[in-house]
Amino acid sequence: MAELVSIQKYDSPPQKDNPPQWAVRAIMPENGKGKDAVSCLFTTAPLTSSYTISPTSETPKDLRSPGKGSFHFRRPPVAVEWRNIELTGTGDKPILKGVSGKVHGGELTAIMGPSGAGKSSLLNVLSGFTRQKVSGQILVNGVERDMRIYRKLSCYIMQDDHVLPHLTVRESIYLAACLKVPSSVSKKDKQKLVEETMESLGLIERQHNKASQLSGGQRKRLCIAQELVSNPPLIFLDEPTSGLDSSSCLQCIELLKSLAQEGRTIVCTIHQPSARVFEIFDRLYMLASGQCIYRGRSKELIPFLAEQGLQCPHYHNPTDFATEVASGEHGDWIGKLKHAVDAKDFFEDNLKLAEECIYDGRLEVGLQASTLCLLDNDVTAPSFLAENDLEKGYSGYATSSWNQFKVLTYRSLICTLREPMATQLRFFAHVVVGILLGMLYYGIGDDASKIFNNSGFLFFSLLFLIFTAMMPTVLTFPMEKTIFAREHLNSWYSTKIYYMAKTVAEIPFQFLFPIIYGSIVYWMTSQPNSMLRFGLFLLSSIMISLVAQSVGFIIGACTSVQNAVFLAPVFTIPILLFSGFFISLETIPPYLQWLSYLSYIRYSYQSVLLGIYSMGRPELFCDKIFCPFQEPLDFLKEMDMLKGSLYVDYAALWGFFFAFRIVAYIVLWYRVVYNR
Repeated sequence: MAELVSIQKYDSPPQKDNPPQWAVRAIMPENGKGKDAVSCLFTTAPLTSSYTISPTSETPKDLRSPGKGSFHFRRPPVAVEWRNIELTGTGDKPILKGVSGKVHGGELTAIMGPSGAGKSSLLNVLSGFTRQKVSGQILVNGVERDMRIYRKLSCYIMQDDHVLPHLTVRESIYLAACLKVPSSVSKKDKQKLVEETMESLGLIERQHNKASQLSGGQRKRLCIAQELVSNPPLIFLDEPTSGLDSSSCLQCIELLKSLAQEGRTIVCTIHQPSARVFEIFDRLYMLASGQCIYRGRSKELIPFLAEQGLQCPHYHNPTDFATEVASGEHGDWIGKLKHAVDAKDFFEDNLKLAEECIYDGRLEVGLQASTLCLLDNDVTAPSFLAENDLEKGYSGYATSSWNQFKVLTYRSLICTLREPMATQLRFFAHVVVGILLGMLYYGIGDDASKIFNNSGFLFFSLLFLIFTAMMPTVLTFPMEKTIFAREHLNSWYSTKIYYMAKTVAEIPFQFLFPIIYGSIVYWMTSQPNSMLRFGLFLLSSIMISLVAQSVGFIIGACTSVQNAVFLAPVFTIPILLFSGFFISLETIPPYLQWLSYLSYIRYSYQSVLLGIYSMGRPELFCDKIFCPFQEPLDFLKEMDMLKGSLYVDYAALWGFFFAFRIVAYIVLWYRVVYNR
């Protein structure tokens, strides 16, 4: 078997309308002695770069560009081929119907088609975002796709350019570098990498602006910048020009073109681009009703349609005309075009031609189309990525679990501190409501004649803490969930590390705000002058806050913000009804009493009452002639809580906390990671 040495562009300039020529040079053993060089010449489509291949080279794990002052990591080129991909939706409705194709390194490929043609569905399948109800074969440089490795080679930038709004541009890119670039790279080098990335994407002037202050085009560039810090060789983008004006749209596609010219494989969906934007794309993959009706060079689209009998008017935008054809406005051409595409097999023509030129009796080199487009001339790389090579260089995450945890915890803390609703408004609400309730229930805690008013105050305090902990989570977590989905898919970090960091970062605030609120209302309402009882009141307040936030995580992980805002109060109402406040526990019908044990509010309310009125509290003050509940234990008996236990209540609350956190993690994992 021969070994490929180099592929080099032929020196003589190509003639007009003729593609350039390429020289392939290989070596082979001669009777086991020495090596003879064999060269051949073949013609193929225009390519962007030449390179040299070392017969003994291995896939570099992290290779800096030598001598250029760049801290970007080199990646081998990637070609992705898909064969007979089928995707079914709800009710087994076919979305993709046996589509095939291939994308190459160093090229910008557009996936186009009318609405409902399956553009985003195909992109989701190719990127690995959708894996359910998919059949067919996807190859990476001729090797069957391994998702664990594939996720390290590729990145997926979704149509909705969600970024953390309270981080600056520099912070967003730097934290991405801390997660996507190996820990062995120094902080100084990472900072330089961030500088280079911002400069190359035109974000340097906005580096100190928060993401919420950026325009749509700038946010899209920020999303791209976050992924580019690890220099992935394969980039997928879903509608990168969505919501942009014509100027920003052109700038975005030109940026993608420049990135592709550096050796990357870039695939994006786009809906009816302008003629000027369309000319930038190297290749086009056209879909109609889940079938491919064209794949090949973008400039060859109109000649291809003309060969089939479809003449594009001179005044027409080629993409508009192609979309009209795909939509059936010029008749039913989908079947004929699909047949023509399958017959011509554009992508395989170049590959077969190259293999025929190289093959010569004793000489055979399995040349992949992706080997024709690599990085710069001074970079060595293998002609294909064998599975073992990939596992050496691209297994796992870029950094350790501990580093992921530190970075994500820091990021969550920063975002929470800068979120007005999570900090300033909550602090203001706890202080103002605490003072208001303290004034309203001033001095009633030691008055036996107002004991039911005091119990109402205690219950309302718990209710207030429940909603102030639950609702901010319900409102913010669904948006952050979409960011997590993108970052996890692109191998920034693992699910469990993200969730642990999120939990740890949120816990201090669930301690702080109940303590602030409790310190105000407890003393203003003249509750028992005992640090033990005060501590128990704060503990119950903290526990109900932690449990309520856990419920918020579950609801936020399950659905969208719009649905979550409605579902959170609806799910809380049954929990309130079985808390023992509106109806005593013994009054609940026997066939429903078991539901009271599922009410976490019951245990928190009971723990508060036991902490205030049990443990040998002396008789309460009473200025009335008769006070039936001057003895605190009589009141607990009336509330059916005399037999309650603080240990049981706190154990139950801790149980609810851990159970709900685990459920929220499972829901998040299932919705975002598993059920794709």
